[in-house]
Amino acid sequence: MLTRFLLQQWSRDNYVDQIGNRNIYFPFEDTCFQLSANDGKVVCKEITKLNSNYEEADTKLLLHAKHASENGETTIIIKSPDTDVAILVRHFCRDISSRILIMKKEKTRNIYLETSAIADAAGPHLCDALPGLHAFNSTSALAGKGKKTALKICKTDPVACDGMATLGRSFDA
Repeated sequence: MLTRFLLQQWSRDNYVDQIGNRNIYFPFEDTCFQLSANDGKVVCKEITKLNSNYEEADTKLLLHAKHASENGETTIIIKSPDTDVAILVRHFCRDISSRILIMKKEKTRNIYLETSAIADAAGPHLCDALPGLHAFNSTSALAGKGKKTALKICKTDPVACDGMATLGRSFDA
């Protein structure tokens, strides 16, 4: 209800000054709208490329980052303390041409992590394994050990890393 109310309010012309020269993307349920100002009016249009039924904001965030990159943004800053977001961004940063920074709050200052540098240091093999490792953190070798231990196992065991990298790549009915 709140999101519907906000979309309806921000779509009114009296918000044209607040929108200014920005494009505001507003995911609402499975649909995404772009709000912009043009000739003193607020323009609200559906952006079908950003429509998704993903339940998790983590994956929607990457869809939006890719869209921003394809539309000329050279640097994308993702603000999230969530390890899941960091894992997914490190995996998918190779598919997004813009520079992606993850902003984390550390006490009283902001820290910006350069995702491509982290992905390069980890290497493509480990980055391929990250989504599988994240999703399947309950295999017998990894059960109950947490993400750091599971990552350590993947770094030292090429077979475990290969297994995590192939999760979800094919489906046999």
